[in-house]
Amino acid sequence: MTVKRIIVVDDDRHLRETLSDLLTLEGYQVEMAGTGEDALSLTEKEEFDVSVLDIQLPGISGIDVLRKIKETHPDMEVIILTGRATLETAIEAVNAGAFFFIQKPLDPEFLKLTIRRAIEAREARLQKEELLKFNTSIIESMNEGLIIERPDSTITYSNPAMWGLLDQPGTDALNGKKWYDFLVDIERMRLEEDIKNRQSSVQLFETALITPSGKRRDVLVSSRPFDDTENFITTFTDITELHIALRKKEEYLKKMETLFSLGFNREKEILKLKNAVAKLLSDKKVLEEEIETLKKKVYEANY
Repeated sequence: MTVKRIIVVDDDRHLRETLSDLLTLEGYQVEMAGTGEDALSLTEKEEFDVSVLDIQLPGISGIDVLRKIKETHPDMEVIILTGRATLETAIEAVNAGAFFFIQKPLDPEFLKLTIRRAIEAREARLQKEELLKFNTSIIESMNEGLIIERPDSTITYSNPAMWGLLDQPGTDALNGKKWYDFLVDIERMRLEEDIKNRQSSVQLFETALITPSGKRRDVLVSSRPFDDTENFITTFTDITELHIALRKKEEYLKKMETLFSLGFNREKEILKLKNAVAKLLSDKKVLEEEIETLKKKVYEANY
């Protein structure tokens, strides 16, 4: 397990050394600074998980140190210490990014608890950011187009696959637009009202997008609510090639049906012809037999 690093910033030498000893016993690696300038110099060179920062410092104030730390190290949690707490000071510190505001004299147990909570909050936030980066990487490598849209269908995010689907130039190209503006008029009239009136259910339907250059893209659209917000996440699967294949298959089957029909009719004609020939052959045989009989009768009559 990585040892957590803390910087204690206070112009009271006795207090900062006492806090350093206390936190070192808790298993933290501790650095100390007596001024805001020294604190900023240390944070430029080294990484810290938490800063315990006195608001009253010589030179640069604790609030200004807090702001600079948050500018350069937004992941660091800052716990503000003060001997003269006011509501205005507390609000200013929290607005500047402080994790918590503790009044002197300090309660060691409460300080330790606050530091533990600050570290837990930092780790949870970093994990969430890592997960978000991972998810963003997956979304940006998807083959399906994806957008996040407001309830009024205005696009706030689109992935690269969506840019390609609509032949758009790149990042933010679709932001502020509405995807159904890329539908042909008759499709927009059919779908626009349904899209505007969608609630919490998942919508799944097929339609066709038309790019600015006039190219048609048949798509399967899936839209659902996004997390706990009022926004929607909508995906577009390009099924143009599938439709082309289905049309080719349908054309092939029709051709086969026509050929089969022609072949079947031809077979019937051939069968009729065969039957006619067989009848002719049969009649010929009968006729030949009758001729032979007549020949015999003629012969017997003559002799």
